[in-house]
Amino acid sequence: LGDVYKRQEQARAAQQESVDIVHVIINHGGGIRGGKAIMKLVGIDCGDCRLPLAPYTEAEIARLDEELRAIGFKK
Repeated sequence: LGDVYKRQEQARAAQQESVDIVHVIINHGGGIRGGKAIMKLVGIDCGDCRLPLAPYTEAEIARLDEELRAIGFKK
């Protein structure tokens, strides 16, 4: 039964991590815009969003990176 509780706690922690990441994405323009920026930060350049979505500025990328580091995303 101890293994069940351990796996349950690991699942809760993983779920909370995903919730934290989604909050950061939402704070930075939402799914497509934020998602593309995060992919770029981790080394996968998917290009800029098409209009009407504006590409991230360097300052926005820096703030996004800072917030992701604060929640432990970039390990």
